[in-house]
Amino acid sequence: MSINSGLLTLAGVIVGSLLTIGGSLLTTNLSAKRERRRWILDKKAAEYRKLLNKLFDCLDTMFPDTDPTDAEQDPEVESAAFRKGAFLLRSQIFVDSELTKGNITESWDRLDKYREPELRSKFEGDLRTIMRKDLNLNA
Repeated sequence: MSINSGLLTLAGVIVGSLLTIGGSLLTTNLSAKRERRRWILDKKAAEYRKLLNKLFDCLDTMFPDTDPTDAEQDPEVESAAFRKGAFLLRSQIFVDSELTKGNITESWDRLDKYREPELRSKFEGDLRTIMRKDLNLNA
């Protein structure tokens, strides 16, 4: 009987060790997946924050709060801001799929028509309200 009890004890130790190692590997794997997911979400949040700040700067340059027919606004500066915004939208890594799904890049491209001084004077009412309606923006 002592041989059988010795084998049972050895088998118990081996099974216990294997279960401990397996549990440790499973915990490590789940923790790594959770940390990676958290890292990606942090990167997305940072990228959105940076993108929105830079796009607002571009919009302020393209559509200043001054009179839209003001001759002081340099068209080259507006054009450079428009190109910078288009580049920013197309150079994102972590939020590219969300920008594509939301047609954000296409909406930015449609802003180009509002930069023309001749067209600006034809719009009746607040230009920003008209742009929001045209671009299907609720805010």
